[in-house]
Amino acid sequence: MSKHSILQTLRNAEQNKQKQLFLFNLSLDALPPEIGMLEHLEHLDLSDNCLSSLPPQIGELKNLRSLNLDCNNLQELPPEIGNLQFLEELDLSRNRLQTLPDEIGNLAKLRKLNLRTNQLSGLPETLKNLCKLTGLDLSENLFQQLPAVVGYLKQLTQLALSENKLSVLPPALANLTRLNHLDISYNNLSRFPDVIVSLCQLSFLDLSYNKIEKLPPQIEHLGNLDTFYMVENRLQQLPTQIGRLTHLRSLDLSGNKLTTLPHTLTQLYGLHEFDVEDNPLKAPYKKILELGIYALSLYMSRGIDYCSPPKVLHLDFDLPDNMHIPLKQYLACFGQYVQQCAPFKVSAETSSSADKLHLELISINAPDTDEMCLLLYEYLLPLIKYEKRKRGVNTQQNSATAHKEWQLQQQWVYKCLQLYGINKTDFTKKVKQMLFRITAGMPLHESKTDIGTAPGQANVLSI
Repeated sequence: MSKHSILQTLRNAEQNKQKQLFLFNLSLDALPPEIGMLEHLEHLDLSDNCLSSLPPQIGELKNLRSLNLDCNNLQELPPEIGNLQFLEELDLSRNRLQTLPDEIGNLAKLRKLNLRTNQLSGLPETLKNLCKLTGLDLSENLFQQLPAVVGYLKQLTQLALSENKLSVLPPALANLTRLNHLDISYNNLSRFPDVIVSLCQLSFLDLSYNKIEKLPPQIEHLGNLDTFYMVENRLQQLPTQIGRLTHLRSLDLSGNKLTTLPHTLTQLYGLHEFDVEDNPLKAPYKKILELGIYALSLYMSRGIDYCSPPKVLHLDFDLPDNMHIPLKQYLACFGQYVQQCAPFKVSAETSSSADKLHLELISINAPDTDEMCLLLYEYLLPLIKYEKRKRGVNTQQNSATAHKEWQLQQQWVYKCLQLYGINKTDFTKKVKQMLFRITAGMPLHESKTDIGTAPGQANVLSI
């Protein structure tokens, strides 16, 4: 827009006593002094231009409520900016500001201040006079330390600090008792800032893309937290106290080093979005997580405490698809079987793919995976109509009622064979293959004797 055109636009706005003036995206490289004539103006939009400075007359817009200077080339502000006594919103994002004038502290009615994407590394002490400020965006600047003056802005409800170089937060932030939205993503934090746990009104917290290794137990104090992002940090485990954040609806922990999840996650009844992608999780497993938070809660509510590393065993069996249903149903009772004949718990999870049955055994207190294999071997052995071998230590624990229960389960499997038209000989052969797969690589136990061989002989199945 030519200088003549912009002057004509300003004259028309003055004559019409306009309250709003939109001069965005006009390639303006200078704002004429005549801008000061618009005493009735309340909203001025100068975004997406090429302004490198503002005329002092900008301070004559006594009734201005909002000023948008986003996406210009401003390197400094005139002191007269402090004369805008009624200004409530000031957008200075995407400029080249390195400092702010002290007079900015005179904007007593300012509610929102956007300084995103500048070159600021400090703030004037007069900023503490902005006693009505509720929103402050300092993202994408050069702050290595957050000025303590921010702690004086006690009416703040939203504070954005992402993409700076912050390694700590000042204790003065504890004064921001009304803060409900805090974004500190893309910084250099190596530990969870202690001051955050005192911000009890927080509903949104983003600490993504830092270097935080653990969360403090005091995280439980953030009882109003609704959204919590910890993407791409270095978390190795979660405190059990995270289960007390009962208002959480969205939790993103992707890209960390978590190997387990605490069972207290099952207390997060309102959780609708949960992401733990790109973690080396051993338990619970990816296929459970893909089913959603409700499936995860059901899975984890079985009482296994995943804060301690579990013992995990993965087994894959080559089986025709029509054999999956009876075997999956039978294996679903394996955990109950273990409870009755062993002093530890084992959870069994099955899934299917083309001609493959996948089995995962998980235990938090089994001595080793061999013990889990041994129990599985004993559980499957009756399916090929051989008498189950029982370890002496378990004989007294297996009641007649328990034997009857497993016999009923075995009978149900054979009824399924008839229902699905499965040849019993073929089924027996496949179960033998499963038993061979289970015992492969295990030290030989006296009770883990292969079909047709005596204890101590080579464990080779005749298939």
